[in-house]
Amino acid sequence: MGNYIFEADVLAKELTEDAENDDSSHDFGKDIIPKLFPEGKVFVYDFTQNSIPGEKENVYWRDVGTIDAYWEAHMDLLEENPPFSLYNRQWPLHTYYPPLPPATFTDAGDSKVKVTNSLISAGSYIQGAQIHKSVLGFRSNIDNGTLISECVLLGDTKIGKNCRLRRCIIDKDVEIAEGTVIGENIDLDRQRFDVSADGIVTIPKGERVGFE
Repeated sequence: MGNYIFEADVLAKELTEDAENDDSSHDFGKDIIPKLFPEGKVFVYDFTQNSIPGEKENVYWRDVGTIDAYWEAHMDLLEENPPFSLYNRQWPLHTYYPPLPPATFTDAGDSKVKVTNSLISAGSYIQGAQIHKSVLGFRSNIDNGTLISECVLLGDTKIGKNCRLRRCIIDKDVEIAEGTVIGENIDLDRQRFDVSADGIVTIPKGERVGFE
């Protein structure tokens, strides 16, 4: 979480000066705020001291300024004892939920559905696939024989038969062809996709992967 409230003229001045500073990384937390603090009126709310009804004493916080941190934040939700609850009725966390049917899971012949330690959003259709430690957004369609492990799918995705996806972030409206393997050979993945420092493969919005 990063919420900043500025007077417009102060913000304009600081951004202009920071843009002209070649030694700056141009980051609010690293550059703008530390420079402002000794010079003017800066007020801070310490969220680590915030008490949330129904939650643990230690408040959860993570900077998601990188692909790796964004992926790790999703994996935090899938821990056996997650750092905060999505089901705390005393402090509900809301998300956008369109009018969709519930997530559906069906076996396909010898291909049995297996879902472990995962969050599956509404409108998803999982047919004879295995989903492990992953977060699937709205309308994620996964065909039979496919294995998805430690992935984040943002939704409106179609994954074909007999695919293997590991440690991926897949943006919306992506379609992946039958038999595609991503995340098992990072050197090969770097030739086709963006790969983070920790080996998280990202597939951009609207991509069609594995089609001739």
